[in-house]
Amino acid sequence: MVLIGIRTEASRTPALWLKPSYSTPCLRLSITGNFDIGIDMDGYELLLNRWYHIAYTLSDSEKRIYFYIDGKWVGSFSLKNAQKESIIFNDGPLYIGDHLRWNGITGKISNSISVSCQKQEKRAYRELITEPVKFNYIDGRVINHLVLPVVKDELSITLKIKLSTLRFDFCNVFYKGRWDDKTPALLLKSSNSTLCLRLSITGNSDAGIDMDGYGLLLNQWYHIVYTLSDSEKRISFYIDGKWVGSFSLKNIQNQSIRFNDGPLYIGYSPGWYGFIGDISTHKNSIDILKKEINELLELLQTIELDWYLTLHEKTIKSYDFSQVLLFNYNDFNFKQITRVNKETFWHIENLIHNNSVFLNQFKCLQKPVWLQLVVTLERLGCNGNGASVG
Repeated sequence: MVLIGIRTEASRTPALWLKPSYSTPCLRLSITGNFDIGIDMDGYELLLNRWYHIAYTLSDSEKRIYFYIDGKWVGSFSLKNAQKESIIFNDGPLYIGDHLRWNGITGKISNSISVSCQKQEKRAYRELITEPVKFNYIDGRVINHLVLPVVKDELSITLKIKLSTLRFDFCNVFYKGRWDDKTPALLLKSSNSTLCLRLSITGNSDAGIDMDGYGLLLNQWYHIVYTLSDSEKRISFYIDGKWVGSFSLKNIQNQSIRFNDGPLYIGYSPGWYGFIGDISTHKNSIDILKKEINELLELLQTIELDWYLTLHEKTIKSYDFSQVLLFNYNDFNFKQITRVNKETFWHIENLIHNNSVFLNQFKCLQKPVWLQLVVTLERLGCNGNGASVG
C-alpha cells in the first residue's frame, strides 16, 4: 500500500510503502542504474489505531536516506558507489494514499514538523608513522591501544599508500582488534586490488563493503581516508579526496559499532599477511605543501613590489577639442554644450578664476579654471545619461 510517494516512469523518489502483512514501512527511491532501491524497516511495524510521527529525509550530496519514527532515528540506507551513483529526482506528482497502481492506506494523516541537529566535537589527532616505510608481506607495525586517541563515537584513519605487487588472496592494510573484533579494518583483495572496508557491529563481527570498481593500480600513490561514526551509523571512504563509497547500519536503534581495546596492526597481523608496498607520511605531505605556499608567497611579494606587471604608461589625453575646436563653435553650438553664450561664459570665468578653491600648492596641479567651468556647465545641462535637456 502507498503511504506517500512521487512517481514517474523513470523514478520513484521519494516513496514510502507499507507491507500490510506486517505493517512494515518500506523506504524507496530511484538511483543511477536502479529504479527501485531502498530499505524495509523490519522490526519497526506500525500498530493500528496509534499515532506515529515519521520523517523520511534524503540527500544526494550525502548519498543517503534517513528514517525517523517518533523522533528516533531508526534506519538509513546509503548509496555504495558515491562517485558513480546519484539519486534520481523527478517532476512527477506526489501521491499521498491512493496511487494509480497501488491501493492507499486506510487511516489518518496529521501535520507536524520537527528539526534536529547533532553537536560536533573537537577531534584528537595522532600521527602513527613519522617516516616513510616499506612493507613486505611479513612486515608490520603494531600500535598499542593505549597509544591511540580515545574513541567514543567517531574515528578517521588517513594514509598515503603505494602497492608494489599483489601476492595473496587477501592481505591486511590496517586492522584493529582481535579475531572477533575488527573496528576498523581495511583489507586488500589481491585478485583485483579492491579495498574492503570492515568493522564489527552488534550481531555481526564482519560487516562492511567491498569497493568494487576502485581497484588500486600498482606503483601509484593513493591518498585514502576511512572514517566511521557510531552516531551516524556509517562508514565513509575517500580516495584522493573523492568520496567513493559508504556503508550504513540498517537497524539504527538496535545496532551499534563495536569499538575495541585491541592493538592496531598496519601491514602484517595475526591471521593475515600484510600488503607489499609503501606508506608515506603526513610530514612529507606537509613539507610539499609548505614548499608550494612559500613559492606562492614569493610570487605575491614580487607582485606587491611592482603593482604593474608590464611597463605602465600614462594614458594619452587630447586637449585639442577644448583648446581649439570648442571656442571656434558659433554661439548656437557653443550654447548647446555650456548652456551660455561665449560672452556670458567668459564673464563667469572672470568672476571665479581668482577664488581660493582654484588656488593650491599641491604637486598635482588643477586644470585651468575655464576648462573646469566647461565641464561643470556641460554636466549640469545633462539629464544623467549624457543627453542634453535643452
